[in-house]
Amino acid sequence: TYSSMIQMPQFFAVVLILSMLGILIYVLFFLIGQKWASWEA
Repeated sequence: TYSSMIQMPQFFAVVLILSMLGILIYVLFFLIGQKWASWEA
């Protein structure tokens, strides 16, 4: 079946890694934005 093709632990790990990367990139851009704001002032 289709559900058995997707191994749940592996799928969960990939989702977890992608979400961690997303948060990391978001924080990075937020910090860069803060620096830009301080330089502009």
